[in-house]
Amino acid sequence: ASKLLPPMLLFHGEADKTVPPLCSTRFAEALRSVGVPNAVADVRPDLAHAEVIIEGPMRGEDHQLQLLLPFLLGDEGAEQRLRSMPPLAPMYPARVIAFASLFMPF
Repeated sequence: ASKLLPPMLLFHGEADKTVPPLCSTRFAEALRSVGVPNAVADVRPDLAHAEVIIEGPMRGEDHQLQLLLPFLLGDEGAEQRLRSMPPLAPMYPARVIAFASLFMPF
């Protein structure tokens, strides 16, 4: 049954203070050990726990697309798609987000 699973991408921030990045790398290893052929752990430097879904988008960054598109479309397809998309606008001034990040529990 494990061979029927789709490819899996586990992305994690190296600066995560909530869940250690080792959890994702070990999980990917465990999946591969039971026959899931395409389980990948991608640990990115300088990303915290909520960076991909909260702080990044508030600053106008789309980490999710930058992580997922190469996995789904390959590097060339992802680059083409990312270039064709309009940039995200920041939701708040960078100083406000940086200050709030000091108090986030993640």
